[in-house]
Amino acid sequence: LEVGGPCRAEEIISYVRSLRLPDGSFRGRTAVASEGDCRFVYAALCTLSLLIAPADPDGDSQVLDETVAWLLRCQNLDGGFGCRPDGECESHAGHTFCSLASLRLADESGKLSLPPRNRSRLVRWLCDRQCGTAGGLNGRAGE
Repeated sequence: LEVGGPCRAEEIISYVRSLRLPDGSFRGRTAVASEGDCRFVYAALCTLSLLIAPADPDGDSQVLDETVAWLLRCQNLDGGFGCRPDGECESHAGHTFCSLASLRLADESGKLSLPPRNRSRLVRWLCDRQCGTAGGLNGRAGE
């Protein structure tokens, strides 16, 4: 894509699709060492949604199934979401937003839901983001 040039949706869609990794996540750039992150997944799914493009050019729903499975693995035991799966990163409100928004964007049927135990943990974790007497919200435990 050329800076200041005309916006060509097909080029943007092709580029975003090229950022998809085999595990279902998306990376932020084409560098070989780049790894998946829930923020990049959110940016990719938002872009494809805004351009009314499926995640896979052939309409293969398995592509989104893999992305959903990857996102669900980003949920930590405390209920919040980290930027990477399997407890690799601490839970943070920003990562939780990106993961939940991505799950919603990926759920074309509207039937996706977290298992009850995971949902309860998430609700508890989100409620704990409220700062008691000081008011406001925090992004993670201990702030």
